[in-house]
Order: sequence, then structure tokens, then C-alpha cells
Amino acid sequence: FNSSTNPNSSATPARAARPSSAHEPASAARTRPGSALSRRSSIYSRGPVARADPRPTSDKAYTQQGIRTLIAYLSSHGYDAPISPKLLAAPTSKDFMHIVSFLFRRLDPNIKFVGKMEDEVPQVFKRLQYPFQISKSALYAVGSPHTWPGLLAALVWLVELLVYEERAEEARAAGSSGEDATAPGPRQFFEYVSKAYGAFLAGDDDTCTALEEELGETFRQRDAAAADEIARLEKANAALKAEIEAADTEPTPLARAQEKRANMEGDVAKFQKLISNLQTHKAQLAKKCGERMAEAEAKAAELKEALAVVDNLRARVANQAVSQDDVKRMQRDRARINDELRGAVASHEDAERQADANAAAVAAKSEELEAIASEYTSKGEALQVLPAGAKRANGVDFTLVMNPNGADVCATDLEGSVRPALADVVEEYAQRTREDRRELLDLQEQQHKTTESLAEAREANAQARSELMALEERYTLEKERADADFAQQTSAAASVEEELREEQTRSAREAAEAEARLASAMAEHERATTTCEEEREKLNSQLLNALDALMSHKAYLQDTLQKVVEMAVSTADEAIAAGEPEAATPVLSGVASTPR
Repeated sequence: FNSSTNPNSSATPARAARPSSAHEPASAARTRPGSALSRRSSIYSRGPVARADPRPTSDKAYTQQGIRTLIAYLSSHGYDAPISPKLLAAPTSKDFMHIVSFLFRRLDPNIKFVGKMEDEVPQVFKRLQYPFQISKSALYAVGSPHTWPGLLAALVWLVELLVYEERAEEARAAGSSGEDATAPGPRQFFEYVSKAYGAFLAGDDDTCTALEEELGETFRQRDAAAADEIARLEKANAALKAEIEAADTEPTPLARAQEKRANMEGDVAKFQKLISNLQTHKAQLAKKCGERMAEAEAKAAELKEALAVVDNLRARVANQAVSQDDVKRMQRDRARINDELRGAVASHEDAERQADANAAAVAAKSEELEAIASEYTSKGEALQVLPAGAKRANGVDFTLVMNPNGADVCATDLEGSVRPALADVVEEYAQRTREDRRELLDLQEQQHKTTESLAEAREANAQARSELMALEERYTLEKERADADFAQQTSAAASVEEELREEQTRSAREAAEAEARLASAMAEHERATTTCEEEREKLNSQLLNALDALMSHKAYLQDTLQKVVEMAVSTADEAIAAGEPEAATPVLSGVASTPR
């Protein structure tokens, strides 16, 4: 390394000062060193300078650590000669050359040495940009106490270079096998160290700062990505918690469907029972009313016939001559007629009493029918089909209109209007039940068929009862099958809830792991930043100290040279003044050839 510095340039290596001419005034030569000293800012030039080894090579602990490092590497990479701490405490030149040759072959298996190893080793280290000078004299006395620590430090540096190369190769192999090249990892850090170390060796602080900022920006991007991932996981975790809470607090769709189905089955049973009771009661009342009306009509016909007979007899009596025999006969007829009349009156009174009794019975039955109608109305309101326009009426008027004086006691068409409408309501809610429970579709279809069969069976009671019993038996079987399906669905729902809990636990675990990775990455980033700052400050301090020492030494040399030049010029002037210019010529020639 050239130890001189050009004060006029900060980007090119220093050049040797141009020698002054013999005709140049001595005053100009005397002032030139002062101009160099006046430019103290040139110490920040990035030209190559001689470096003092900052490593504590004279420290025994450092030396022992270097020996252990060297032995560990040689042992793990197939070194073909004996190696031990005792041997490395003071190795021979042969041992050193064998070790350094092995390490060079690790760098380049095809390397060949054409000259002496003492000449080749410093050149190889120089080509590897080893920052410190290795002298040939040190290679001739490897084991001496004042040369071996420096050579050991060079070997350790070479081992670290080889280890770095291996790690970099592993990182490149990992990157080529699918690693994300943009994600910060060992490969990017090794590349950063490689570039930063090269810039450091070249004295390029701007490049070092740019590389550090680039690495910091990469870590910040990774931190931001990790924060986004954590936010996404927290959001997903919160959504899962909300779903779990909703599932725990709200009834399940299966429970709602079962409750709705139970309510509708109860409504259907109530409607069927009510219709059956009304039909039976209606038939009984109609039968009794028919019997009473027939009896009343028969009595009225008998009375009419009796009155016709009386009128006929009176007309016959009025139109025929009356004799004593006729009078007696008429008296007998009259007595007989009176007897018949009294019998008819008695029969009429009995008929009236029977009619009154029938009327009372009809009134009682009417009251009973009114009570049934009231019950029908209350149950219809409870089932929300009454009044007209109720929720479940579907536009049908289910109002029960009674007509006690008519031939048909119930004016409402139960068979033609109410019953089909109720069947429609039953079918509508059966359809809704089938939508909630697709698995019960067959059962609902059988129920609908059962309802239609029941409507037809009411016209033929005996056959309807047998068919109804068969359908009820099938309904029971289907219900048992549906209950079994429900139990299976309940088990499946429990399995889904268990999977949901496992997913929540896994999400929480992944979130915790992501937070741990984020904390580790942040800590690693902080440590790397702190270490880089410390290393940079340390290197800057060492560089400044070295440059200050160099400039101080240069100033000392320039001052000494200036004094020598002044003494030589004074001697030449004295020789010239003494009339001996031949004696002054060599002195002036030496001054002219002296570098400034």
C-alpha cells in the first residue's frame, strides 16, 4: 500500500511529488511542504493507506482462540496431516506451508505454485485482498514469537473467508431451490456483509451507508409484512371468536327447525281433531233434527186429515135429512168423534209437548253448537287462521257461520272451503318444514298423502279408519327414522363445533408464533443495527487514528526534509560564496532529486 496522500485529489491514489528543478528558487522549495501541511482536509482521501492491524494479535487469549478456530476448521474439512494445539503453538515453516496450501486448495482446487512458497503466499493473500502486509521474512521464521501471531491471524482470516464462502454457497443453493430472493435472510445478509466489507476495504463510506440503508429498508419491509400478517391473523381470530360466541348463544338451525316442526305437527293434530269432532257433532245434530222434523210433519198430516174428516162430516150432516135413527147414529158418531177428537187433542198435546221437548233439545244442542263454534273460533285465533285476514289464513275466511233455522245448521262450507283451506295451510307449513329438513322430504310427502287419504276416507268411514291406521304406523316409522337422522346430524354438529374450537386454538397458536417471530426479528434487527453502528464507529475511529498518525508522520518527514534541504542549500551557498562551485553542484543535484 502506498502511504502518501495527494492533497489535490480525493478519488485517485496518491502520486509521488514531482522533483523540483535545479533552477527553481529555493524559496519555492521551502514553501511547498507548508502548502501540503495547510491542507489537513486531505486526510479524508480514500486512497489506499497502510493499515495497522487492530486485532489483539499479541494477546495470548486471542492467539489460543485463533488456534482453536483453525483446528476446528481443519479437523472438520479433512486436513491430511496431524494437528494439535501444541503443534500450532510454535509451528515450523513446513507445517505452516502445508496448512496454508490446504486452505488455498479449499479456495481453488486447481491452484499451482510455480515459485517458492515464501514468494507465492504474500501474493495470494494480496490477491485475496487481505488488508495487512505479510512479509517474506516472517515466512522464513514462522514459529518465532513476533511473527507467528500475525501469521496465525492471517490463517484465521482465511478460515473465516472460507466459512463465509461456504455459508454464501449454502444461501445461494437455498435461494435457487425456492427461497424468496426479496425476503431478508442469511443469503441477503451474507451479500450485504460481502459488499459492505468490499466497500470498507476500498474506503467507500457512501456505499457502506447505502448498503446499510438498503438492508435496514429490507428489514423494515419485512417487519411491515409481519405486522400486516399479524393484523390479518388477529382479524381472522376475532371473526372466529365472534362466530363461536354466536354459535354458543344462538340456537342452531337444526334446533329451530325441530321446534318449528313440533309446533306445526301440534297445529295439524289440533286441526284434524277439531274437524273430526265438528263433523261427528254435525252428523248427530242433523240426524236428530231430521227425526224431529219427520215426526212433526207426520203429526201435522194426521191433524190435517182429522180436520178434513170433521169438515166432511159436518157437510154431510148439513146436507142430509135427519131422522131419529140418524140422530142416534150421529150422537154415537159424535161421541165416537168426540172420543177421537179427545184422542187427537191428546195426541196433539203429546205432539206439542214432544215438539216443545224437541225445541228444548234443539236449543240445548244449539247452545252446545255455539260453544263448539266458540271453541272453534278461539282455537282458530290461537292458530292464527281467524279472523279473516289473519297471518295463516292465506286469504280464506275460516269464520264459522251457524244457521239454526236452516236445513243445514252450519252455513260455512266445512267440506268444500274450510277443510281444503286447512289442508292448504297444512301443506304450506309441511313444505316449509321440508325446506328446513331436506332429509324429511319422504316423510312430508307421506304425510301429505295421508292427509289426502284421510279426506277421502271420511266419505267411507270403515275404509278410512283402516287406511289411517296404516298411515299412522308408517308415520311412526318415518318419525323414528327422522329422529335417528336428527341424532346423526346432532353428532355431526358436535364434530363441526369441535373442529371450530380446534381451528380457533390453531389460529391463536399461529398468531402467538407470528408475534414471537416478529419479536425475534425485531430483536435481531436491533442487534444487527447496534453491531453495525458499533463496528462502523470503531472502524471510523481506527481509520481516523491511522490517518492522523500517518499525517503526523508525513508532517514530521516533511519538516525534517525541509530542514535537510535548507541545510544543504546553506552549505551550497557557503561553498559558492567561498568560490568553490564544484563542491556546491553535488549538493544542489541531491536537493533537486529529493522528493517533496
